[in-house]
This record gives sequence, structure tokens and C-alpha cells, in this order.
Amino acid sequence: MKQLDLLAGAVFVHFPEVTKIKGGLSFLCCDAFIKKEYTSDLYKSYISVFDGALERIEVAKEENVWNAVESGLCGFCPVTSCEHNRG
Repeated sequence: MKQLDLLAGAVFVHFPEVTKIKGGLSFLCCDAFIKKEYTSDLYKSYISVFDGALERIEVAKEENVWNAVESGLCGFCPVTSCEHNRG
């Protein structure tokens, strides 16, 4: 849902006349549709949803320490020495 939040925030910033957004994500693999509504008064919270992750990446870049983190993308990762690699 974070991607919906970020895009809603971007719409509110770019189009200040927009005051309300109805969004949704469709997951075809499991036949699910998630709905969410947004209001322009909360746009700052929408555009900051990735701040924590971006801060962690910046610290990793500065320190050159990249800890392994398991995710749904592990099956596609080329780093075969990682403990989470499913290859």
C-alpha cells in the first residue's frame, strides 16, 4: 500500500486543486482488490512513507555495510552467497 500512498501524495503536490483521491491495488494472483481513500490535508504523511527505508539505505551507503534482508525478491537476487537466496 505504500506505493499508493506515495503516488497519492505526489498527485496532491503536483495538482493542488485535487482534494480527494480514491485508489486501489489489484492483485491478480490472489483475486484481491484493496481500496484506499486519501485527502489532501494528509499529503505530507503520504509522501513520507519511504523515509525510514531511504534513511537506512543512506546509512548503509555511507558505512558500506549492506545487511542481508529477506524479501519477496530473494528468488530473483543474483547474490548467491546470501543466506536468503532461494536459487
